[in-house]
Amino acid sequence: MSEIKETVKDLEKVVDTKEKLKELSPYKFYNNMKDADLMDELFKRGIDIPVDEHNKLVRPIAIKKVIKWDDAARPLNSYRKMKVIFHRSGREGEAPYVFLSLNGVAYQIPYEKEVELPEPVIRGCADNAVTTEYEFTGINDKGSATYNERVVRACPYTFLGYVED
Repeated sequence: MSEIKETVKDLEKVVDTKEKLKELSPYKFYNNMKDADLMDELFKRGIDIPVDEHNKLVRPIAIKKVIKWDDAARPLNSYRKMKVIFHRSGREGEAPYVFLSLNGVAYQIPYEKEVELPEPVIRGCADNAVTTEYEFTGINDKGSATYNERVVRACPYTFLGYVED
């Protein structure tokens, strides 16, 4: 019975070591896998398996796909948090709060108050939320209206720093 317990402990150590390697260097972790195991990882995630004209696995592409999927599937609360203050943009019809949503998680954020949000919410949503505005500048020599185009952030904010753990 004690031999079984020791074997279980040894297996737990191996699993812990593999998980630590995966966290520290996912590329090395997946690169050390056999082709069949890497293909299984792709299949489990529902990712197309990249193969060449000889039906051989294209390892670099496969590894990048798995790592990208793992990063996207990572829970938002596992990312570092950013301290920000959202400001009103001054646009017509502006809501009384900022609404951001990423990977099925929604945030309703008040204006002019310091908040802490996961970095992908800021980088993926707030930074990419823009509006194009056109300002009438006059009539040109041909009688056509001219406009200046400018891209304005829909969710302007001030970055205050990262939250210390």
